[in-house]
Amino acid sequence: MRLEDHEATFEGSLRPATILRAGALGELAALLLAAHAMTFGIAWLAVNASAPTGWLMAFVAVWIIARSVGCWSGNLLSVAGTLCAMATTQWVAFTLGEVPIWLSKGPFSPHVITLLLSCLLIVDVCDFPWRWGWTMAELRHSISTSLSKVPARAWGWGALTLFVLYMIIVPAAGVLWEQLWPSDIGSREMEDMSFAEAARLRMTELFTTVWFFAFGASVGSFLNVVVYRTPRRESLVMRRSACPKCGAKIAGKDNLPLIGWIRLHGKCRNCELPISARYPLVEGTTGCLFLLFFFAELLSGGLNLPIRHPNHYAGVVWIIFYTKWDLIGLYLFHCLLLSTLFSWSLIRYDGQRIPSRSIVTALTMMLAPVIAWPGLLLVPMQLPLGITVGSERLEAILTTVAGGLVGCIAGLLVDRLVKLGKSPLEREFAVGLALVGVAMGWQAALSATAITLLIHLIVSFVAPTVKSGWSLTASLFLATIIQLLSWRAQSLYLADWWPVVEVSGISLAIWAGAVVVLLIACAIRRVHEVPASHSKPAAGESPVTP
Repeated sequence: MRLEDHEATFEGSLRPATILRAGALGELAALLLAAHAMTFGIAWLAVNASAPTGWLMAFVAVWIIARSVGCWSGNLLSVAGTLCAMATTQWVAFTLGEVPIWLSKGPFSPHVITLLLSCLLIVDVCDFPWRWGWTMAELRHSISTSLSKVPARAWGWGALTLFVLYMIIVPAAGVLWEQLWPSDIGSREMEDMSFAEAARLRMTELFTTVWFFAFGASVGSFLNVVVYRTPRRESLVMRRSACPKCGAKIAGKDNLPLIGWIRLHGKCRNCELPISARYPLVEGTTGCLFLLFFFAELLSGGLNLPIRHPNHYAGVVWIIFYTKWDLIGLYLFHCLLLSTLFSWSLIRYDGQRIPSRSIVTALTMMLAPVIAWPGLLLVPMQLPLGITVGSERLEAILTTVAGGLVGCIAGLLVDRLVKLGKSPLEREFAVGLALVGVAMGWQAALSATAITLLIHLIVSFVAPTVKSGWSLTASLFLATIIQLLSWRAQSLYLADWWPVVEVSGISLAIWAGAVVVLLIACAIRRVHEVPASHSKPAAGESPVTP
């Protein structure tokens, strides 16, 4: 199903309560938002339950979850609630006490939550015309028309204002705040920083952040090519991008991620064929994904990674410019894994299959870096009876083989049991889980299997309108993100109860019990879905196997 066809289904009786869920990518964003809110709410309560800040952040998490499913959309209460939640997170940021650095500086920090609430506020505003009966096409046309009327000079002044605000006003306010209310400077802060040094540091941070987002968006632009050409067995490198209607080659200035689509107003420059909004959405999503792990894995000094000790000095200067190559290698390796799973999820959403040679290429791309650089594997294989391997490279090979086999076997079993053997094998899911095992170890493959089943079950209940295009591979993509972000937390708090590093019989039994329960729930849900899907076939459509 194409993105346009999917959006068209929302104009009838299936119209959702909030514009956030008006489309497949919107459903995905709502699911990610709710999952992130649930995770940071539990984290704040677990660490800081004795202080008011922990409960306030938990209430903010509940509000985000409620808004992500469409509660109170299209009225002033949603706007007022989101504004109050933003004020609450900023108050928590200024009154933060003794909390772990991964709460104060990582993806669960008050500043990151404020950024998410800002995006939610935009959704709150857009919900008003959505509830008044506007369609997605009308809303897009209204926004594009309004933006086209803004003169270029106004855009320039706006960008300059934001630049001055970030580079001058914010550092000046920080210096003034420190003068009025001095505080003890810990080891995580740079001492005796002047205003000019603070401005230069912010400029460096801004440039580096924009660069990593642009890098991710460029990868997303290539993923669009992969998603379109791979199922058709077309070359990815030997042919330039061209319009499918008139055949005109796309100029370099029009091929810039995000910017090119905006400049062309979503149309071919030669024949004005509409260009699907999915292209910039994939580019923006991949850019945000790279940016997420830029903060959570790179700038944090590897706070999400198990076993490895986080870098004592973190941040742009100490990680990027005093280059920590081991951490950058892990970041790129994990981004490669996520990009592969993301592209496979999109291909499955389009109802296509991935050729065998592409699967072999992906396996080679994941295996080669591990063999060349064994340090990319953080969790050892855990050989029985205390057996040790003298060669580090040999141990890496054994770990990747074990992880790949466990992931592949688990993927095959889950695919057959979830679908009750009534649908063709989704080999992308089995191979994708094998890639997770290769990159993160067989323990992470087991953990990702359980998280995948949980996400798949949640999607079937929370977002039934996208269930027809949703695949196990898409659930695995989200599960891998969650596994990477919570990897170290699992090793610290769940090591005795979950397969993370050193797996025991108890942890395996708990994991197996959880997987069995989730499989039964998914099978029951599947039994109830199949009769409904066969009783009302779409007009003019032939049955399509998932």
